[in-house]
Amino acid sequence: MKNPTSFSAVPLKSNAFPLAAALWAAVWACGCATSAGAQRTQTLENQVQALQQELRQAKENGEKEVKQAAQGKASLAFLLEDAGAKINTMEQRVQELERSNRTLQSLPENSKKDQRGEIAKLSKENDALGKAKTDLYDRLSKQVLRKKELQDDLDAQKKENRSLANKLFVMQIAQERLQKQLAQAPAEASQSAPAAPAGASAASSKAPPPEDMDAPAEPVNDPLLKELETLEKDLSKELSSDAVQITQTPKSLILSVPSDALFDAGAKVDAKTRLEIKPAGQKTLKKVAAAMKKISERPVRVEANTDNTPVSWNAVNRYSSLWDYSAACATLVAEYLHREGGINPRMLSAVGYGEHRPLESNDTAEGRHVNRRIEIVLDTAGAADLPFSPPEP
Repeated sequence: MKNPTSFSAVPLKSNAFPLAAALWAAVWACGCATSAGAQRTQTLENQVQALQQELRQAKENGEKEVKQAAQGKASLAFLLEDAGAKINTMEQRVQELERSNRTLQSLPENSKKDQRGEIAKLSKENDALGKAKTDLYDRLSKQVLRKKELQDDLDAQKKENRSLANKLFVMQIAQERLQKQLAQAPAEASQSAPAAPAGASAASSKAPPPEDMDAPAEPVNDPLLKELETLEKDLSKELSSDAVQITQTPKSLILSVPSDALFDAGAKVDAKTRLEIKPAGQKTLKKVAAAMKKISERPVRVEANTDNTPVSWNAVNRYSSLWDYSAACATLVAEYLHREGGINPRMLSAVGYGEHRPLESNDTAEGRHVNRRIEIVLDTAGAADLPFSPPEP
């Protein structure tokens, strides 16, 4: 079978070449037209796709706008409904006011007079209450001023009482010394006086009566009085801002410091909390030591007291009881007075009383606070009265 496309196998005539050329030209033209049509078709398809994309975007935008419009419509409807409800409420209120007004207008003249009289009566009562309120404020102001005056008088009386207690304290000491001297006087007189004549009257051995029993007693000029007065003044001045109470007894001067001002209460309940004197407590103890060093050496006893709150099981490994805990507190204070305050250690002693010497009831928080205290007791006995003789410094 011959190949129809092979022109070499077909013998060409003289007029066959132009015909073949024309055929080839027609084929070429068709090919070009086909290529151009394909390109045109592709361009059209691209345009169609772009238009479809724009159509979809426009549709989405339209749906969003429709949705937003629906939401706006719902919000507007809600606002309209709320406004309508408020308008209805206001209309009802207006109607009520109109009814009340008509009722008032329809009341007889006597009722109106009664109402005006009631209003006038209430106004008078209001004026009376205002006047009573003013009077109460005036009375309260006077009570406040009176309370301040009484407090000032009380402070002055306390100061005078402390001064009298100091004088009584020193006079008791002077009395004790005089009694000792009077007890020793007969023995000394019998040793130093010559023997009396045999004919001497027994009445001559009696002491002559005092010249004037009503004569005022001479003021006691004792160095101890000056020292104690100086010590109390110094302590009152230095410890005015500290929670320290100063008390004098015939035998001692007592400085009472709340335990909470010296120690952290957590040491009694938590084994991790170290028992140590707080910085504010250290300042207080330094002031006490500085004041005591200005007078002659006297025995100082540190007494620690607690409330009845038991030692927690967390701290039992350190303190077996409140007695043990109070003894540790007293020892720390005594050591600090010696180490930082310069007090002679042979004059210092530490005592722990635990919960056994309360000043107030332990049933209240205030009472327990008062019972938790450290007392620094300055004995009136001098170094010569101690059962030992301190070495010379």
